[in-house]
Amino acid sequence: MQADVSGRYLLRPVGSSQTFAVVCEAESLGGGWIVIQQRINGTVEFNRNWEEYKIGFGSVGQFNEFWLGLERMHQLTTSDSYELAVELRNESSHYGYALFSNFKVAGESNKYRLFSGFRYSEGIIGNAMEISFNEQFSAIDQDNDRTPDIACGSKYKSGWWFYHCDRANLNGPYKKDPQTGRGIYWKKWANAATYSRIMIRRC
Repeated sequence: MQADVSGRYLLRPVGSSQTFAVVCEAESLGGGWIVIQQRINGTVEFNRNWEEYKIGFGSVGQFNEFWLGLERMHQLTTSDSYELAVELRNESSHYGYALFSNFKVAGESNKYRLFSGFRYSEGIIGNAMEISFNEQFSAIDQDNDRTPDIACGSKYKSGWWFYHCDRANLNGPYKKDPQTGRGIYWKKWANAATYSRIMIRRC
């Protein structure tokens, strides 16, 4: 979806009869993005169960915290090729980003698996999702990671495409000084993130 001005729009995915609200970003990293996650101040709890991560939560808006929902990500990416962008800031407003190609989310029957062709492209915060490729999504009540005897979603109070628990977790508890692997976490970036935004763009 191409929007000339950043803001809230209604979108209908290809092959769907239903529309839903999305936030479009028209300026950052060349524009053309749909925001699928945003953390700005800790007002929305991301310690959610599988069903909530499936349908989405928070109020979709340009200045709000929200998670668009795994089912909507699947609907958007199933018929087209998408890039993914991660943007982070810390309390001192230091900024970093990472870009990825071939972002595609499988359906619920495959636990919203991240497509195996998902690849890092470029950025200044590095590739903390290097072992998330081909991983299923986990939440606090559904453990689909590959870490023996540890349920990463439950341990780190979030939902994510975990392999091991400690590489990336942008849905972790909102903390301004997180311990390793806790809070809004991106292992390749030394700064504790207090802002994150995940966006997708059709290629």
